[in-house]
Amino acid sequence: MNPERLPDDVTQWPSDPLALLGVDLQVDRRELRRVYAQLIRIYKPEHSPEQFRRIREAYEVVEQFIASRAAGGDGPVAMPPASANTAPQTVDAAAFVPPDAEPPRRTELDPREIDLAWHRAKTGDAAGAYRRLAELAGGEICDDELFVRLYWLLQVAPEADPDRDPRDWLAAGLRRLGPGGRLLTLYRAELADDPREVLSDRSNELFDSSTPQKLLAELAIDRWRAADTIQRHDVICRDLEKLRPIIGEANDVLWARLLMGAMDQLAWNPQPEIVRFVEQCRAEVERIAEHQAILGSEVNHRDLLFDLVKGWGPALGSATIPDDWLRSLRELLKTAWNRPTDTVRPRLISLLTPLVRVPSYGLQWLDELEKCAPVLHHFGRVIEAFFHETHPERPRRELAEVHGKLVEFLGRFRIPLFNGKSPKSPGGKNGPIGREHLLTFCAQASITAAELVTVISASNRVNIATLMAPACDPPFQYLCLAYQAFWA
Repeated sequence: MNPERLPDDVTQWPSDPLALLGVDLQVDRRELRRVYAQLIRIYKPEHSPEQFRRIREAYEVVEQFIASRAAGGDGPVAMPPASANTAPQTVDAAAFVPPDAEPPRRTELDPREIDLAWHRAKTGDAAGAYRRLAELAGGEICDDELFVRLYWLLQVAPEADPDRDPRDWLAAGLRRLGPGGRLLTLYRAELADDPREVLSDRSNELFDSSTPQKLLAELAIDRWRAADTIQRHDVICRDLEKLRPIIGEANDVLWARLLMGAMDQLAWNPQPEIVRFVEQCRAEVERIAEHQAILGSEVNHRDLLFDLVKGWGPALGSATIPDDWLRSLRELLKTAWNRPTDTVRPRLISLLTPLVRVPSYGLQWLDELEKCAPVLHHFGRVIEAFFHETHPERPRRELAEVHGKLVEFLGRFRIPLFNGKSPKSPGGKNGPIGREHLLTFCAQASITAAELVTVISASNRVNIATLMAPACDPPFQYLCLAYQAFWA
């Protein structure tokens, strides 16, 4: 077969698929594939879309003829003459196969078919490309690339199908192909960007008993985060009831983890019916954990959550901290428990600003938070995560250099340490050195409280060793990290 025999003008190509491919009625599958591969190396879909389409259609017709011949049938093999209009037309290859022939079975979608349709979109025929991709999606064989392209094509060209939401293709692909891949990633992003998506029929249909168990489990937490964002906790309760016969009766460990994921979102809701529901979930998790040691650390982690939630009661009721700051802190800790640190960064910066601007406020307010240790502890974890995020690679400070700066700093205060209860400092006069002074030093020296402890521990000076108590104090440590996160 000599590909050069085909005219440059595609409208002059033979209408007979055998003549177009340069084969006869005795051709077998191996020879047919060799000829086809040789032709499409010359007529690539991205450069010669119309030629590629004609070759592909001829190949499919002859391939089906070979299948019919193998099954004992025969019949005419023909293609309609090519139209002078070069716009691609959809051809039903099955129309040229004898009625009793069994169509060939393919196990995967030919990516060239998707590429050819996509080329039509790039050359301005978005509607035609969309129709072709939708036809492929309705076929027996499909893959996630097909649904992803339909989603993006409808995002940029909604006029191609005004009655359909692009997210319909994500949901359709997930139902068809199951979890994993880009479809789930894109749908999770949609839930995060538009939490009300969780209320759509599309989302609810995706979350039913016909959906694969693994997909239900992976999708649940994202749905529940979205539901919590719009304060629709009833969605979480209904989802759990749907999941109970599907997962709860089949996989104890996975079911317990789903219950804990629901508790993460619901624990902050003070409504009595939600509080009772959460307590029921908690009791069920504890029963499962008695027989599943693997869940121990996860259950302990949720115990911290309940201690944290309860900390907003009597423990902080008498705190001398502004109510609006406490309310903002509560929202921050709730969000930080369920979301990555980067999602709470603006709110965290707003909360830390008054603390680092006026150290006396910072130390006073964090001292008040110590009345509820879980609250201070979790706030400290958020500050630490923020610090490490803003300072991923801190330069190592020389111990001797920092030690010298500390001695020099203390020398400026001609007073004994800590309200006269410690040995005299180098100057010999009375007066206190408080934590605010040490915060100033840590900010100036660009070190954390942990690094300060290292310097103090290595010192043989009594007056420096006395500084260990405030340097190990949690409020001091967290505020010191906040300073570094802002300015170091």
